[in-house]
Amino acid sequence: MQGEVPVPVEQLYRLIDVSGVFLMGVVGGRIARQKDYDIVGFFFLALFSALGGGMIRDTLIQAGAPAAVAEREYLMLAFAGAMIAWLTRFQGPLWDKLEAHADAIISASWAVTGATKALNFGMPLLSALFMGVLTATGGGMIRDVVTGERPRVFGGNGLAVIPAVLAGLICAVFHHAHLQFIGMILGLLVGAGLSIASYWFGWQMHRDPDFAPVNMTARQVYSLLSRAKNRLVRRNQRPVDEIIEDMRSGEDVSEELHEVQTAQDYSFEDVLRALHSDDSDAGRENERAFIEAWLSWKKEQAEKQG
Repeated sequence: MQGEVPVPVEQLYRLIDVSGVFLMGVVGGRIARQKDYDIVGFFFLALFSALGGGMIRDTLIQAGAPAAVAEREYLMLAFAGAMIAWLTRFQGPLWDKLEAHADAIISASWAVTGATKALNFGMPLLSALFMGVLTATGGGMIRDVVTGERPRVFGGNGLAVIPAVLAGLICAVFHHAHLQFIGMILGLLVGAGLSIASYWFGWQMHRDPDFAPVNMTARQVYSLLSRAKNRLVRRNQRPVDEIIEDMRSGEDVSEELHEVQTAQDYSFEDVLRALHSDDSDAGRENERAFIEAWLSWKKEQAEKQG
């Protein structure tokens, strides 16, 4: 091992590790409940969520038996999480926030652990980063594939891979400087901080199925840039009052309202306050229609996530 790791740092990582296995077991069980699986499904999804990434990492590194099966507490904690999720229904915004923040810390910790283990076995930098990302996200990918879902790390959710890469990269730099324990601390802080920031600010990796610059003509590229500019202007510069005026004139602005909320330019309260300021019959009708449209959209989002 490059440099001595202080006992408190080892104990911190051990605490995060075992807590993470338990919590990911609960998350796997929660998804099993959403999918209407029986108790067997609870156990398997808990196992995949909590231990899948580490098992793949240890198998690829060929470091003996995977820690997930060599150390009995890992399986016990994963299955305990499954049982808790089977006996208790976890739902609501408070749980969602807790899960997001805990997952950010756990994923960063596992990324550092995976990269460190690969470096200690003499793997090159790129392989070590891959082992870190795989440790942090592999279990979730297996779980999503088994349940017939697109893996969350492939887009449409907060950042996952980039924080893991940064955490592993920081760890690798300090590893080669014989200051591994500093890299473990900084990697954890940076990786977890970026994940938490992406949750609160809605950061996502850019996706555009039409983006293919090799195949595009100059005219197509110009059109693509123009559409992107128009979307940016509409999201960031258009006042709420203009959107409301379009609503009053009968124009369908539901999609734009959703985009505005996604961009976090205006809250539900901002738009509702502007509508409520109009005390006419038309204003009250617009206010009622907006609330109904908003609740309908929120229901659709909940069903998609569920």
